Amino acid sequence: MKNLKVIENGQRNGACRARREAFARELRFAGLPGALLVQPAHLAYFFGLWGWRQNLPAAGLVSSEGEGVLAVGASADCTYFADRAVLFEDSRMSTPVEDRPQLAVEALLAIVSDPKLLGTDIARFPVTGRNPVVDIITKMRRSKQADEVALIQHSVRAIEAGYRALVPVVREGLTEIELYSVFQAAATIYAGVPVGELGNDFRGGAPAGGPRPVPLRAGDLIPVDAGVALYNYNSDMCRTYAVSGKRTALQETAFQRVRQGLELAESLIRPGVSCRAVYAEVSDFLTSGTNWRFGHHLGHGIGLAAVESPRINPNWDDYFQEGDTLTLEPGIYGEGLNEGIRLEQNYVILDGKLQPLSTLPLDL
Repeated sequence: MKNLKVIENGQRNGACRARREAFARELRFAGLPGALLVQPAHLAYFFGLWGWRQNLPAAGLVSSEGEGVLAVGASADCTYFADRAVLFEDSRMSTPVEDRPQLAVEALLAIVSDPKLLGTDIARFPVTGRNPVVDIITKMRRSKQADEVALIQHSVRAIEAGYRALVPVVREGLTEIELYSVFQAAATIYAGVPVGELGNDFRGGAPAGGPRPVPLRAGDLIPVDAGVALYNYNSDMCRTYAVSGKRTALQETAFQRVRQGLELAESLIRPGVSCRAVYAEVSDFLTSGTNWRFGHHLGHGIGLAAVESPRINPNWDDYFQEGDTLTLEPGIYGEGLNEGIRLEQNYVILDGKLQPLSTLPLDL
């Protein structure tokens, strides 16, 4: 298998620079000389910031001319792509100093002539009176660029490695936490870097929940819903295993209906289509004529956040767009299923079509 090292630093640097330049055009339109950024997702988006530890002490400044300056702790083990870097003392003899996020901000403010004119992604910041720029960045992030899709797809490949590793080990008596450990090890080894949070659900005989030191039981289904974060980009998938190695006749009926529901959703999605309308049609299909239930969203966007737009949910009025990266996760739960079936795939909308990012079979 091929590790994540498929995106060269030069490609990543060029993509981050292009995003800063596009952001600079928006800043000029808004009459802002620059923007001070502290949210980790925004630092990853514009500077490619990634490190061994989460919550790196860093802040970024993007000028209306597109220059990107990053303030980062001198002891931080990280990679980034910036026009200039400002290092500040964040540790003394391996002991972190206090208020490192504030020190990062102060390191940038020291090089700005009038901080009060800056935009910022800090919701409440006493230095500047200008409106936050979060809406501008959120709009930019919606349509993923090639380097971002590539990172998400390789995150998907790491998840696939985890799912394949579970096939020979799922059995009665294996604990949920052992199952989780096998998955985590396989995903991490494939990725070649720490994979971050693994996501949602690792419980047998239950639709959701984190892993416990509880043994799997014969006859139960276990939906393994997991997400891998690589270089801050997220994927999110689900496969459902039969602890006994084979689904019952009723479980098989539910499995096939969920598979068909996923295919139905795939056939409906294209730019401009209502997410709410897709949810309604698939939800009706999944539960029609049964006592089974489908009580969660049908899917959502993925990227620098594990859940972002579009939200395929009747509580939001979203529409699919070109460049969306997203999940679809239909499910059926209820009586006789111990506890249910959920299948989740990841996609990108490219050239007006929904294209899968995963090649992993639904039935493992």
